Amino acid sequence: GEPPPADKTALNTAISAAAAAKTGVAVSAGGTDVSTDTFWVRQAVFDALEAAIVAAEGVSQNPGASQTEVDAATPALTEAVRVFTNAKRKGTKPSTERTVTLPGGVSFNLRYVTPPDPEGFKYGSGASNTATISNGYWIGETEATQELFQAVMGVNPSHFASGAAAGETQNKRPVEMVNWYAAIAFCNKLSLLDGKTLAYSVKIDGVEIDWAALTYEQIPGPTSGTVTGWDHATQRTNTSGYRLPFEMESLWAAMGGNDGGNTVTAGGYAKPFAGSSGTNQIGDYAWYAANADGKTHEAAKKLPNELGLYDMTGNVSEWIWEVEGSTDYARHPHYNEFPRVLHGGGWSSDSAACAVAYREEMHDHPSQRLNYLGIRLVCDK
Repeated sequence: GEPPPADKTALNTAISAAAAAKTGVAVSAGGTDVSTDTFWVRQAVFDALEAAIVAAEGVSQNPGASQTEVDAATPALTEAVRVFTNAKRKGTKPSTERTVTLPGGVSFNLRYVTPPDPEGFKYGSGASNTATISNGYWIGETEATQELFQAVMGVNPSHFASGAAAGETQNKRPVEMVNWYAAIAFCNKLSLLDGKTLAYSVKIDGVEIDWAALTYEQIPGPTSGTVTGWDHATQRTNTSGYRLPFEMESLWAAMGGNDGGNTVTAGGYAKPFAGSSGTNQIGDYAWYAANADGKTHEAAKKLPNELGLYDMTGNVSEWIWEVEGSTDYARHPHYNEFPRVLHGGGWSSDSAACAVAYREEMHDHPSQRLNYLGIRLVCDK
């Protein structure tokens, strides 16, 4: 009788492994155009594996292939995968973008901000008005959205929780009505969801808050007095967790960082809005009093600044870590009294409050929930 059909199990397994080996691998001449977190190979190496896969698939799909042919095709493909794997290299272009996806599917984007030169950058008039930022940092491409806050905290406290403008997605609008305590709680709970170490410590009667169990309803609401523990929150050192930006981090990112061009004058940073080139228009970059129609708008509907960051001016103001009245803008974790600082201007701001260097001091208590005030995330790792 006729010989039994060839056993192609090992060959098909090798084909699947070969397809997996080339998934996500970039093709480059030298890797200088590939980010440091991505593997690359040269075109000839990639083409060789492709040809080996095609040849193996031809044997696999041939009903008349003999066992000898199948047995020869399997190690040939395995060897091609070995050569391909050995040729893979990490790219040399620094990665400047990162997407974080949480359990449940909600995602958000981060952008990397390169620090200024070691001598620092001038943020205002006067010889002493120079700030240094020692390390690069990741910052939210947009302000935290209602969708993201809901996924982390289980609630959407926003005043503008409905009524999105025509053509805009409601849950992509920035979250607001979030006080400073809820902002740092959001950072810590998001860190837990993303497997990062916590950025903030808050102790009530000497006992650290159970951040995993904390609910939004347990976060102190509006008051005018000291809130035990929360008003003396501290920032942990050497953490990978999400946090609020320091004031100079917010300013440096809004200015466009090293990509912001020659925008420093004798009086410091003078950009009238994030993304300004001196000839473009604020209305193309910011939702503010003149064009916002009295409400927030979906994130990233306006143009980004030089770093690809949206709404660094307008839409909602953003909580900053430092306390109002601070004069030392370096990255120190000891600021722990109220009230806090805001940056960026919002949907109700006039054009003067949209200036990048405009410093809004929160004269209300940090427990207040306001419909023009939200969050932009930062992390160091």
